[in-house]
Amino acid sequence: MIRSLFLSHGPAKLLSMILAIGLWGFLIASEQRVGTFPGGVPIVVENVPAGLVAILDEGEVRVSLVAERAVWQRLSVESFTAVVDASGATQGVSDLDVQVRSSLPEVQITRVVPNRVLVRFEAVASKRVPIRVQLDGQAAEGFVPGDPALDPSEVTIQGSSSQLDLVTEATVRVTLAGERDELTQRLNPIILDGRGQAQSLRTEPAEVAVRVPIVRASNVKSLGVLLKTTGATPPGFSLSKVQLTPSVVAVTGLPQVLASLGSIATEPIELGSLTSSQDLTAPLSVPDGVRLVDLPEARVTVSLELTELSTQRAFRVPLTLTSLTPGLVLEELSPLVAEVRVAGPARQVAALTELELAITLSATTLKATGTHTFHLEPSLVRVPGGIEVLAITPGTVTVRLGSS
Repeated sequence: MIRSLFLSHGPAKLLSMILAIGLWGFLIASEQRVGTFPGGVPIVVENVPAGLVAILDEGEVRVSLVAERAVWQRLSVESFTAVVDASGATQGVSDLDVQVRSSLPEVQITRVVPNRVLVRFEAVASKRVPIRVQLDGQAAEGFVPGDPALDPSEVTIQGSSSQLDLVTEATVRVTLAGERDELTQRLNPIILDGRGQAQSLRTEPAEVAVRVPIVRASNVKSLGVLLKTTGATPPGFSLSKVQLTPSVVAVTGLPQVLASLGSIATEPIELGSLTSSQDLTAPLSVPDGVRLVDLPEARVTVSLELTELSTQRAFRVPLTLTSLTPGLVLEELSPLVAEVRVAGPARQVAALTELELAITLSATTLKATGTHTFHLEPSLVRVPGGIEVLAITPGTVTVRLGSS
């Protein structure tokens, strides 16, 4: 029976078999894979208007895509570009699209998370900060570095006010590698926040000249003082400034011991016990066989400055319409609730409740029945002192009025 069926429709069935085999071969050859790229793709804000700086609410996106397996093996973060176009932006918060492109034409992007981000545009501010020289390595045996000279000794940094508040200093790192003569370099300053993390901010000038004299030592070596800490700062705070006095000490001792030293550390300071900015005295941990030169006591003064961190949080806040004209009644208010994103000191924001926020719309200008639109602006939101309204979603609310 099977034979008769096959013989009765032989050509059609043969064609179906050939097509099935061809489709199977195509799928095996293509080996298409659908998935999410394992790494985050950094977001770049382009076309920022002059006089503004862009601050992202989220710095990366996740990308889902379709590509052949061989292409997946070639993918890296550099294979993608995530761009937010800031053309026409004004000071304040904007909700903008994220466009992701791939440098590999074989890649088909199917999803971007998030596909929109909040971007805060602030006016460009500037701040002058001192430059600190960090010496690494060693001069030639029998030689030591003298006091470095900088030109200029300060730089101007540019960014938003919130970014500049975190900056404590700029540093240039000079690496010694057996020099016997004066070392001169032009280096790019690195901008550091209170946690010692580098910040991507523009500096003016972009380079500074560093001159490090190298002098013959009579078994004397200059060492930078390294602050050792334990624990973490209290929740909601960060170290915004650390200053050691002196920051460099001269030591003498056995040549083989001095050769092994790159810095001299303080005894550990517990950060968790700090409640405010303080000046502390920290003993130096001086190795055996080494003694300090021109320093009566083996201790330094440590100035620690604590800054309360700023954080953000979103609340759902109900809307209230007041001051209706006599003879009019409210038939519809849409939406009834708006999402309000606020920023402020971490402890204050953490304790904040929705009951402390309110959005009140005044209907004094509405004189007729029908549908009216209100634009929601930060000034309409009542918040406690010290709290800043960053954004309101949605941006408009619809009011329909009828007659009583």
